[in-house]
Amino acid sequence: MKTILVPVDFSDCSHNAYMYALDMAAAMQFEVVLFHNVFPNQGLDNNAYSAFFIEDFLAIKEEKLKEYISDALQKDKYRSLKLRYQLEVGFTIPGIVKALEDNNVELIVMGTTGASGLKEMTLGSTTGSVIANTKVPLMAIPPTAKFDQLNTNFVFASDFTRDINVFSVECLQSLADYKKANVTVLHVLEPKEEQPNTAEIEAQMSSILGHLSHNFHFIEDRSTAKAINIFVQSVDASLLCMLAHQRDFFSKIFYTSTTKLVSHHLSVPLLVMHE
Repeated sequence: MKTILVPVDFSDCSHNAYMYALDMAAAMQFEVVLFHNVFPNQGLDNNAYSAFFIEDFLAIKEEKLKEYISDALQKDKYRSLKLRYQLEVGFTIPGIVKALEDNNVELIVMGTTGASGLKEMTLGSTTGSVIANTKVPLMAIPPTAKFDQLNTNFVFASDFTRDINVFSVECLQSLADYKKANVTVLHVLEPKEEQPNTAEIEAQMSSILGHLSHNFHFIEDRSTAKAINIFVQSVDASLLCMLAHQRDFFSKIFYTSTTKLVSHHLSVPLLVMHE
């Protein structure tokens, strides 16, 4: 049985990601591990006496995690789910990496923050750091996205320069199989860019995607991010898939100095896969 890790900070955004993960787990028979990290000095005010209350602070956080789980298990559709939590003290990324290893996690589900009207989606520093420091597929969930909105149209935006690791392929296959989805492999060319050998590229990508229903689409645009977002909307896609490269294609599209996703009305979940 596959295991999903859901890092939460008890915000509305992370709670929505948790609900998305619960619905996915109920539909696809996954386990869910809730994760929360407490910084070493969190809950303290630099007062020597406050150190005595760190255990109380941790107990409050643990109680919130237990409450998330108990609330879910009271609902009929989640009653048979396997839910557990992990609370760590330390820095967030090492804590998440430890939780991935402790629980043999195959998918991370995290919330994203969104501007008014979902005109832009932000991959915060934590999400970006998780992507950079793990090889586990990560699904970034916009604030109002729901699992039951997942339809049969997926888009995989690729520059065709990297292979996908087996865990990422299996994650995409599981989601696509569940929805009987078609995956449109999208490649954005810059104006006057030399046309690639499409027959060779399509054969290589088809071997990676295996049995999944898929097709290919090539477009020209100066802005790769804008082109991807417009295409996602035009085909009513419910999931955008990208392959994370270190500081190149993925970074060029999704990160500025403030780690903001350069996005125009992107409101669908983003599945970040790895080489």
